Amino acid sequence: MDGDGKNQKRLTYDNGYDDYASFSPDGGKIVFASGRDGNLEIYIMDSDGKNQKRLTFNDSDDIYPSFSPDDKKIVFCTNRDGNWEIYEMNIDGTNAQNLTNNIYDDKYPSYSPNGRFIVFASVRDYWIPELYILDIESKKVERLTRNSFVDCYPKFSPDGKKIVFTGYSDGNPEIYIMEADGINIIRLTHNCVHDDHPVFSTDGTGIAFVSKRDGNPQIYLMDLEGKNLKRLTDNNSYDTYPSFLRKFKRE
Repeated sequence: MDGDGKNQKRLTYDNGYDDYASFSPDGGKIVFASGRDGNLEIYIMDSDGKNQKRLTFNDSDDIYPSFSPDDKKIVFCTNRDGNWEIYEMNIDGTNAQNLTNNIYDDKYPSYSPNGRFIVFASVRDYWIPELYILDIESKKVERLTRNSFVDCYPKFSPDGKKIVFTGYSDGNPEIYIMEADGINIIRLTHNCVHDDHPVFSTDGTGIAFVSKRDGNPQIYLMDLEGKNLKRLTDNNSYDTYPSFLRKFKRE
């Protein structure tokens, strides 16, 4: 759909579950997870829905894929090793590598704009998920958040200076923003229903997210201060996991 919620177009037609869709940086491809063949696997297609191709083949679940900034890699999370780990593979599905390699669950990866880092959620230091950043080359991991509540679904801003994420500070998910080093955490949404799965617009001026504030999950857009809220989708179904094309600019 357009950035204002208009011109919505269906891209997949199958009997399975298609979710976690993400545009490639050049806008030509979409990577997503699908259960059309049984378990959840990673697929890729053109941005118009054509040329759908399965990339992963295993008996476990592969979810939450996204492209590297240079369009050469895809990062995703998988439980093929018994727990959730962060993997990276080529965009044709070859050379899948485990990047995290530990006994605790690591999930919801997202590349930094320069492609050097991956931000993700993990329970490696405590039973509550917190946010971490991975240096892809050195494999060094640093913890970003130290809260008493769940932090998940992190995404970098286009300039790499901010991270937006979901936090469960009062028992339900809300949207937060912080510096990329984990300081200056600010809560952006304040209501008693679910607000989650945030992502920056490609010009960095807006944040799209999923909310149940009007009933079923729908897509909304707000500015970086949590103001100027606009509802983008309005239907009786579930709308989740927004992703932007580069051409979007908040009006």
